[in-house]
Amino acid sequence: MEQDRQDQLEAQRLRGIQAQQFLEYLKTEGKYFTMLFEELDGELNVAIGGLTPMDRDSFTVLQARRQSLYEPLRRIEVDIQIGQRAAEELSKATSISSGGIL
Repeated sequence: MEQDRQDQLEAQRLRGIQAQQFLEYLKTEGKYFTMLFEELDGELNVAIGGLTPMDRDSFTVLQARRQSLYEPLRRIEVDIQIGQRAAEELSKATSISSGGIL
């Protein structure tokens, strides 16, 4: 495996580990952060619920804000998955280079 590719995979693996650790922090000790997202989501839902059918532009803006609210959390999940795949690829490459296959 090329050194550049190996370095890239290692960086992805480490980022995935950091993302996993941050997610665990949010689940255990970061209750404020999670609560903040839920409150903001609730406020946007109330605002959306108070719209009339004529408020299409406002609905579009509020709905876009609501959808983007959770984008960082979705990104964390993606980084975890990328990190796991990178770790698997590094493991396979190590196994092959150490004569583990054939």
